[in-house]
Amino acid sequence: MGGICFGAKREEAGIGCSCEIVYRMDQTARWIIFSSPRTVRSRLEAMGFASVFIALVIERGFTGLRLSKRLTNKEWAGIKRHAIRAIKECEQLYIESFCVREGERIVSSYRSWYECHDPGNEFWPPPPKIWTLDAIKDSLIEILRPNFHHLQGVDDYPEPPDITIDTLAPRFENIVNNHSISSRAELLGLVPVESRLSSVQETLELARTLFISSRFEPARYPCFAFANHWRWDERGSVIISDIIILAGHDPNVMTFAQLLEENIWVECLTCAQGNVLQAPEAVGHFHRHHPHLECVEWRILEGQELETTRAPNAEKRWSCLLCGYWKTCTEDLILEHIASQHPFARPDLQYCYMSVHGELPRKPMAHATGVSTANS
Repeated sequence: MGGICFGAKREEAGIGCSCEIVYRMDQTARWIIFSSPRTVRSRLEAMGFASVFIALVIERGFTGLRLSKRLTNKEWAGIKRHAIRAIKECEQLYIESFCVREGERIVSSYRSWYECHDPGNEFWPPPPKIWTLDAIKDSLIEILRPNFHHLQGVDDYPEPPDITIDTLAPRFENIVNNHSISSRAELLGLVPVESRLSSVQETLELARTLFISSRFEPARYPCFAFANHWRWDERGSVIISDIIILAGHDPNVMTFAQLLEENIWVECLTCAQGNVLQAPEAVGHFHRHHPHLECVEWRILEGQELETTRAPNAEKRWSCLLCGYWKTCTEDLILEHIASQHPFARPDLQYCYMSVHGELPRKPMAHATGVSTANS
């Protein structure tokens, strides 16, 4: 049932605005009566909440308040949790609004930092994906909260405090390194013990170390998703292992990078039309077209047949991880884009571009900029 509102306005001394005593019927048909703000304001101010959000909460009201000139300790104990929840909801709305308004500034700041640092063996989220990290939002909240007391006005979305995004930049290194370490550990936990090698990195870099996303798409390290959205892809791992063996290699040794370098193509003999695919595409093909089959047969393309297949597929879709630009082209052309649009980036050190198969090369640009990077 919709809210029923009626009441009369009266001036609250010391508040600086008119407040309405409102009686409202909520959806459960219980009467919720909103109290004079002066009886609640001092309690919330004593808890350290900013006056601008206290004003918003009082104006909007919240469950459990009663009209009273004097709020007893017992009455406060009964509504305290509702007041705190309402205040925190207002804070969260403001923070979300701030993130929307300032999101591009934060991405730009992180991009500038990313392009000047060497991740080494860590995998840092590329700039457009920085908002996938809760630690970035948590740090921003930590920076914003002390400034809440300086906010003016009682609009739903007050103007942001006078802080700079540079305050966040010194935290980037710890945030992305911690994410890299924790995500590797989470992914290793999904890999069966019998499928692991001696180190985490070696295990995750194997071509046969495959996961499946919540959308039933193949996923592997490094990637931008989170392990809690993934599970071990046992069938996919077996398929890639079978193809590697058919091609004359050892699945316990071959990395994903080596699989791509070999440029292996296969034909699915289970399909009536004999679909021809590059090896990394075989797992997705299986999940889309043969998910209920116990076994799928593959044939490795060789000789002239292989060359004839490779020739028209020399170009593939590449994405720039620094800005989101993508194009179906050769690898050299995506490197040219990086050189022209991101002159300070070092694709020989950083992950700057990705292929449609999830390939993440680290290769120098054709025309080096000569800009040195600061190692983490």
